[in-house]
Amino acid sequence: MNAFRIIDFLLLIPDRAAALSLKFFPGPYTWFIANLPIIKIVSFIISLFFFFLIIRIIFVSRYFNFKLEEYMDKFMIGDLAHHKNILVYKGIMKNIKSSKPENWSAAVKDSLDLLDELMKIDSVPGKTTDERLSNLDPERLGVYHGELLHAAALSKKVKKEETYELSRDEADEAIYVMTQAYKSFGLI
Repeated sequence: MNAFRIIDFLLLIPDRAAALSLKFFPGPYTWFIANLPIIKIVSFIISLFFFFLIIRIIFVSRYFNFKLEEYMDKFMIGDLAHHKNILVYKGIMKNIKSSKPENWSAAVKDSLDLLDELMKIDSVPGKTTDERLSNLDPERLGVYHGELLHAAALSKKVKKEETYELSRDEADEAIYVMTQAYKSFGLI
């Protein structure tokens, strides 16, 4: 019987301590109770702010695109290489439409890398980009074969010389020829 009284006494200590603290310090508790609706509204607004901040960070970091590619690769769903090459092609087209010359240079540089990747996928023989370009069947590109070699040379020149001033016409012509090559490889 004494054990139950001791347990009851121990369980009532927090309630008695709270009542005693209210007796001597009524300010904070009564202020909290009086302002509880305002506190709830403020905490709800802060929670919404952080929720939307987290959503924004997820979309800006392209987390879902990364996870999609990861699952496509893991479960061998779809053609991941084709998907990535399409994304590179869209980046090239975005850069070439820009008004900044440095974006044109980036587009021309990336266009040769993408063409090299497509030639590797298509099993064009050769160890380097130059070898693959020379082993590329001229009939495959038709009238664009010579222009493609010129566009590849321009791309290499832009990569090699960082200070090379690329004109808008040169960039547009190179990207147009590369786009024709992408069409012949079935990318677009």
